[in-house]
Amino acid sequence: HTHPLIMDFRRLKNILEKVIDSHHADLSDVVSGSLNDFANRMFQANIISNTVKDHPDFNKIMKDYKAQMLFLKQLADFRNHCLHLILILQNIGGPASTAAEQLEREWTKGVFNEMGIEFMIVMKPQQAQQTKVNQQNPPSRNYSIPGSLHKRPPYICHHHNMPTSSSVIWQRMQHNHTF
Repeated sequence: HTHPLIMDFRRLKNILEKVIDSHHADLSDVVSGSLNDFANRMFQANIISNTVKDHPDFNKIMKDYKAQMLFLKQLADFRNHCLHLILILQNIGGPASTAAEQLEREWTKGVFNEMGIEFMIVMKPQQAQQTKVNQQNPPSRNYSIPGSLHKRPPYICHHHNMPTSSSVIWQRMQHNHTF
């Protein structure tokens, strides 16, 4: 018999993969013109192997991305894994940035609908402040899909040298106290 917590992470992984798989062809199209850049950024984030980076193929990149989820054992790790893909797609820009927004919305909605938990990958500053307040109170079941990822001040994520937002930095600083 499997421990319930492990089952939940398998379920979470399945939900996240289902969203990726449902957009596989579209994601492949939006990064096709930037495949080398996409592969390099995924390698820098330690998501794909050197071999896949040296011979970029979208299917192999996404296979490595999904395979890494097999070894994630904390909710914060899943959030960070999703955040890496979102930031990389945003950094590529154009249609890839729009795809990032859609993935974020669908991941958040899918996890909430199927597991009843808020899976906020990127928070607006006011949502981050509300989360901080909620830490002192029992968590509510309020649900909202995060808004646009574009209208935030740019910062650099020093760990991966990629643009990110102040709210993401705040979220990373707070994640040890959130779960």
